[in-house]
Amino acid sequence: MDTLTLIYITIDNYEGAKKIIEELLKEKLIACANIFCNVTSMYLWQGEVRSESEVIVIVKSLSTLAHDVIAKIKSIHPYEIPGIIAIPTDKVDNDFYTWICGCIN
Repeated sequence: MDTLTLIYITIDNYEGAKKIIEELLKEKLIACANIFCNVTSMYLWQGEVRSESEVIVIVKSLSTLAHDVIAKIKSIHPYEIPGIIAIPTDKVDNDFYTWICGCIN
């Protein structure tokens, strides 16, 4: 059985986040998304500690579409190595899951 999958994405700005979400929605790869602005990300890049303001995006999709969602994100994301993490779920409200399935299928 297909399961709900949350896909976590970081990006440098709100407009870029909206662009990714709109493309995923148009292609019916996701049902919905959340944008969290003004997050501080700290990370290692090329041997240096970096600190940047970023935006977090969480999209809701199905496990069978996760690879397609990730491929689409990578095709339009501005980062050389975008932070994309697919998180499968094992518990979700049945009505919400049914709604997700209806939006995507």
